[in-house]
Amino acid sequence: LVDGRPKKSGGYIPGYAVVSIKSKYAVSEEYLGKVTMTPDVECKLPYSQLLDSFDPADVASMESLDALAKNVLKVGKKINQKAIMLLDPHKSNVDYSSGIGHMPVVSLRKSLIQAKETETEGTSADAEHIPIVPSPNTNLFVGALVCGFVAQVDKRHGAFIRFLDGMTGLVPKRSGGLGYHLYDTVVTRVRAIDDATQPPRILLEPSGRETPSEQTSFNVGDTIATATVTKINFFHASLKVPDTKSERFFLHCSNKDSNVSVVKHRKKPLPKRSRNKKSVISKSHPFYGMKTGQELKDLTVVSVQRRKDHTEIFVSDKNGAPTSSPSEVNNAPCFIQNASQVRVGMKMTGVVVGYSSENKGVVLQVGPSVKGFVPGFELSRDLNVLNDLESNVPIGAVLECIVLDSKEWYKNRSTCPFGPSHQKKLKALSRKVSNESQLFLSVLGCESKSAELPKPSNGELVIGRINKALPPFDAPSLMLELRAGFVARCCITELDEPDEWQNMPLGHLHGTNSSTSKASREATGDVEMKEDSSSESDDAEDEEDEEEIGEQGDDGYRNGEYLECRVLNYDEKEGLIDVSLRPSRIQGDLDDDPEPQVGDIVQGYVMQTNKKGCFVRLSRAVEGRSTLKELCDGYLPKPESSFPVGRLVLGKVKEVRPAPKKEKHLRESLKFQVDLDMRESTLLQDQENQLSFEDIKVGEKYKGTVQRVEEYGVFVQIQNSSISGLVHMSECSDTFIKSLEALYVPGDLVKVLVLKKDEENQKIGFSMKASHFQEDEDSDDSSVDSDLVDMHDEVEDVEMEDVRELRDDSDDNEESIDSDDENFGGKLAAKMNAKSNNSDDSSDENSDSESSGHVSANDDDSEDDEGETGQQEALDTNVGFNWDVRALEKEQATVDKENVAYDSSDDSDSDSEGDDDEKDEKSKSHKSRKRQAEKRREEQETSRREMALADGTADENPETAGDFERLLAGDPNNSELWIRYMAFFLSLADIPSARKVADKALERIEFRQEKEKLNIWTALLTLEHKFGSVETFQAAIDRACRQNNPKQVYLRACEILEKELANSSNESSTTSQVDNLYATMCRKHKSKKKVWLAHMQYLLRQSRHEDAHALMKRALLSLAPYKHTETMSKFAQMEFELGSVERGRTLFDGLILKYPKRVDLFFVYLDKECKFGSIDHARTMLEKKVAERKLSDRQMKSLFKKWYRLEEEHGTEETQEHVKEAARAYVGSQKQ
Repeated sequence: LVDGRPKKSGGYIPGYAVVSIKSKYAVSEEYLGKVTMTPDVECKLPYSQLLDSFDPADVASMESLDALAKNVLKVGKKINQKAIMLLDPHKSNVDYSSGIGHMPVVSLRKSLIQAKETETEGTSADAEHIPIVPSPNTNLFVGALVCGFVAQVDKRHGAFIRFLDGMTGLVPKRSGGLGYHLYDTVVTRVRAIDDATQPPRILLEPSGRETPSEQTSFNVGDTIATATVTKINFFHASLKVPDTKSERFFLHCSNKDSNVSVVKHRKKPLPKRSRNKKSVISKSHPFYGMKTGQELKDLTVVSVQRRKDHTEIFVSDKNGAPTSSPSEVNNAPCFIQNASQVRVGMKMTGVVVGYSSENKGVVLQVGPSVKGFVPGFELSRDLNVLNDLESNVPIGAVLECIVLDSKEWYKNRSTCPFGPSHQKKLKALSRKVSNESQLFLSVLGCESKSAELPKPSNGELVIGRINKALPPFDAPSLMLELRAGFVARCCITELDEPDEWQNMPLGHLHGTNSSTSKASREATGDVEMKEDSSSESDDAEDEEDEEEIGEQGDDGYRNGEYLECRVLNYDEKEGLIDVSLRPSRIQGDLDDDPEPQVGDIVQGYVMQTNKKGCFVRLSRAVEGRSTLKELCDGYLPKPESSFPVGRLVLGKVKEVRPAPKKEKHLRESLKFQVDLDMRESTLLQDQENQLSFEDIKVGEKYKGTVQRVEEYGVFVQIQNSSISGLVHMSECSDTFIKSLEALYVPGDLVKVLVLKKDEENQKIGFSMKASHFQEDEDSDDSSVDSDLVDMHDEVEDVEMEDVRELRDDSDDNEESIDSDDENFGGKLAAKMNAKSNNSDDSSDENSDSESSGHVSANDDDSEDDEGETGQQEALDTNVGFNWDVRALEKEQATVDKENVAYDSSDDSDSDSEGDDDEKDEKSKSHKSRKRQAEKRREEQETSRREMALADGTADENPETAGDFERLLAGDPNNSELWIRYMAFFLSLADIPSARKVADKALERIEFRQEKEKLNIWTALLTLEHKFGSVETFQAAIDRACRQNNPKQVYLRACEILEKELANSSNESSTTSQVDNLYATMCRKHKSKKKVWLAHMQYLLRQSRHEDAHALMKRALLSLAPYKHTETMSKFAQMEFELGSVERGRTLFDGLILKYPKRVDLFFVYLDKECKFGSIDHARTMLEKKVAERKLSDRQMKSLFKKWYRLEEEHGTEETQEHVKEAARAYVGSQKQ
């Protein structure tokens, strides 16, 4: 006998007796035959294993338990009693308790022995009603009754129940765990199992059964004569039974006798329930009409559950209420404590307690702790009911249901062709179905008296529910859920009749293979089995679903909506179900769409667009493909954006062929594959009037479209035909062309001359030299420029952002419309000349006229980025710094002359004074007189400086570094002072000091003063370009781009180099440097129209017109469509000023033709015509515009005013009177 010992953490370890047991009783005969064992086996018998239950005083301390054991056990005394092996060290490495070691442990508890004998004999294998003694190898399940003993009672957690071989379970304190006594034998029920560890951890709950020493006065099946209602809530009513003290009686809503509700469409919808509002007892609730104080008679006890300090007894008033065990095979127990008590096919009733999100179904309460879920498919066949469950199924309604097999539901769902990630989640959920505490129920199953999940068949009319969270299969398609867990796919061509097809019926699809975690859970069905709309967390999840689904775009198919659909095909092997939503299919027309024929114009939906082409679905049995060159007549930089998934397109059938059957990725329903031509020219061309190869004549001229550009030439297709030919690079232009790709792009409209024709090989040679088309009436100096407007007919009609607003107040405003902003260098020179003494009014006028056509490099970048309208504020460039070094030297020379003159005057004054001194003091020497004159000059200079400081003139003309530092201390953000400071050091040929001043200025100027900083960077760039190297100049540009707007920096740098080019003797090297810098700027800022316009203006000023035209094409391909109109307008103005007036007219005529109501464009055109063109042509334009009568009254008023001012400036009194007559005629016609 070994006494117990205390634990360090508190409590004690029970003592034990070492007992000897014969080996034949301790191990099996099979084990004895394999090893050699001693006749006896020594085991430990803990003192806590002597009885089923102990008096609390006997286990209160270690000494009391030892005393109890020594009264029963004696050394050498035989124990004539059965024992059970509690811990076998060969089967488990878990210590029973500290100090036991590796010896076997036995127990004398009679309840454990009896339960084990019953389990071994197999008299009853029903573990839900007969308790078992589990071990780690026992196949436990939720709901099983288990017998063990209380090993520990912890106030923090509850009671720990010990079983065989160290297996332990926990009864939480909230479930009454603290009500158990230490070392008592108890019977509990398994609530949850965690098999992640070995042995598994199990969560227990009281079973309602007591050990023989813990019997209560009420048993299941007893009848209670009368009970009084004391309290009523939505789920249960509290009762009071006479002559009871510790028992508490409850009547659960699922055990109340009430009428079963019928699910039907209600003409008067039920009021919507607030999400945060508690459920109330409605007319359909079983407790409706019950009042506090009411007496209930003839109640039957259906459950007895012991808690910590009381016993809970549930009763029912149903006639012939069964016990917790089912009395009939098809009927579930009246009181359902856990989901394991019911079987598939059992009937039961439940109370509606909530709705699942998006009409997935309703949640029923079938027991105090057991809920059931009824999917919408199993609730009703009426679409009106299913699409608005809250308005047709009241909270509290009692529904009769039948239990379905949830494993079969998961099996049907897993047969769908989901991806590997979804399949893995489905398998994991299927394995955990047995542990779920929620039942899968059906109302329609009670009507058919069958729990079998029906399978869809071909041609059957079924109900489907839209679920956009499911990953679409063979997109574009609409995914639907069907009854019994099946998932169906509705092809995009089966959504509606072909005549009613709409563009993007499923919205914008951002990807067919991506899905969120929430979507994955819905796809696997976990949401349907778990969701309860009565909780706030579910409401939050619903909002997340709406946000995720909203990203797909708006369409006419609401997520969660129930629809009637027709099954077209069910492939059980692939698990794929095809359904149709077409009205004709619903009515019974199951015939496939007719096969397309060659030459037919067909419509279809885009499936995918990639490098191989655009794939289109014409019907569920026909798919087509169009190559990239056959998508449109022009060039598409991003075909995927122009032809997204789901777009409705038209195409002409070129070839029809049967679909190959051996390819696994093709659906079985796919029967034909076709080749399509989706170009607009192909769709609109007249087949009868289409040109053939024989119609093409050598020497004839035709219009065509550039198909592709190669190094050796350009391929052009003649309009209204399918004939194409080659324009060799030698026939592309009268002059040499370095790169054809820079001049032509696919989609350009051109004119060609047929040079040769090969009848045998069906080949044609073209020429596009401009000299061939000079005599044509519709051609000008550049055929490419004349077709620019036509090439961009598809540009959207958007308002031009930067066109100046017309003002009728004064002629000065009109003049501002006519002129563009001045460039930075011109402004700077004008303002510097204005400040010098040699400037006059004529120099200002010359500066204005020379820079009137220049593109401003100082416009704020927000014009391009933000889309702001109106004229941008010009940057103040009056910085007091002359960019020309020779001018700086000239200014310095002027200053030196003034100083010499000043010194001369001082010398003359001093000499005269010296003569007087010589007369007065003849004894002084010449050296003394010279020293006195120097001293007087210094005094006069000091006096002059003091007077300048006093009257403020020193601030206007600082002469020393100290003056500049003093001024900058008071105004550190003044870029003009900093640049004059730099010029001061440059005049001294101290370039490093000038650089230091620039760096110091960039540090001291506030970061908000962006324009001031940009002025400093401009001065530094000029300094590096004049006195530095190419490397230092580029380094300065890179630094400036990191701290300023890069576009503005590049514009300033290009302007500096361009001005240098005008004064440079080495023109070739400077031109190359300027071209490279402009090319870099356009590449880095290809979405900004200012950089393109600046580059075009530079090329036109250099008389490089062909390069400018090629650059114009590139700009239109890179810029956003809404910037095209403004860009072409600016380019047309440049043509008037720097290029050809005829080309400018051509561009403006195209813009006016496309935008006839844009008066602002017309006025700009008119101003340029008056300034650079012909006044007669301007009058003709006005006459034609007035005769069109397409403008509003307000626009016509502005037009007549503009015309009248033009005649005042350039016309005569007769022409002015003509304008008045035209205005009177217009007013008279409007009155009529």
